[in-house]
Amino acid sequence: MERLLPKLKRHQSAIKRVEGLIHRYPTTSVFAVRFLYEMRLAGPMVVIGASGLATLRFTLINVLGAAIWASLFVSAGYWAGEALQHVLGDLKPYRLPTFATVIALVILTAMVRYLRSLAKTS
Repeated sequence: MERLLPKLKRHQSAIKRVEGLIHRYPTTSVFAVRFLYEMRLAGPMVVIGASGLATLRFTLINVLGAAIWASLFVSAGYWAGEALQHVLGDLKPYRLPTFATVIALVILTAMVRYLRSLAKTS
C-alpha cells in the first residue's frame, strides 16, 4: 500500500477528471475505461465504486468493453502481421530471431531498471 500512495498522488488531477465523467456518464465510463489513455490509468482505481451502477449491469458493461477491446487489439495485431507478410514475404524464418530479440530486450530493460534502482538507493 505504501508503494501505491505516491502513484495515486501523482495522478490526482486525472482521478478528479475521471470521477466527474463517471458521475455524469456512468455506463459510458465503465465501457470506455479501456479505450481512453487517462481513463485507463486512473479509471480502474475509481470506476468500480464511483459508477453507482448495479453490480450485474456494471459486470455486463465491463465484460462487453473487455471483449470489444480484446477483439480490436487482436484484430489489429493480425492485420499488422498480414501487412508485414505482404511486404516482407514469408515470415517463418524470422520467428526465432524476432522472439530472441524480444526476450533480449526484455532482459536488458529489466537489468537497466534494476541497476538504476540500485544506484538510487546508494
